[in-house]
Amino acid sequence: MGLSSVVPNVTLLILARWRRPTLQEWTLLQCFSLLLLGMFLSTLATLNFSLAFLVGLCAAPLSFIRPKPGRPSVAAALWMLLLSVISPMAVLLISTRVMGRGVVGVLLEASFGWHVWGMWTQVVVWLVWWPAWVVGSVVAASSFFGWGEEGAQQI
Repeated sequence: MGLSSVVPNVTLLILARWRRPTLQEWTLLQCFSLLLLGMFLSTLATLNFSLAFLVGLCAAPLSFIRPKPGRPSVAAALWMLLLSVISPMAVLLISTRVMGRGVVGVLLEASFGWHVWGMWTQVVVWLVWWPAWVVGSVVAASSFFGWGEEGAQQI
């Protein structure tokens, strides 16, 4: 969980060192991420509605994040906190606590489901939900650190 929480901040630092995106570029990045998430979830809903519904429910707060230039705000800090709670790893840890099982047991069951039943849950979580979560977290962190301010005058 620690590595997954660090990825958005490291991505933001790499972007800042290379080139700071403008406010318009942050918005476009988030729009394309949400567009892909919506396309994948709508396709998944025809195959496995319950999985698409749960991933969509967990990913719903991503559509309310907006890049805002300026000084750090309490709202941006609350968004970062909320995004850390709904990250795929945090949801996995919370669900294992609720079920009363260990993470290893759940991961063994998931690998059994992949190998024997052909379940695609891991693929959906790590290739659909997690990238959208990373982009949302990077946008929220950019608002928290006030990056994209120089691009606000261009819009």
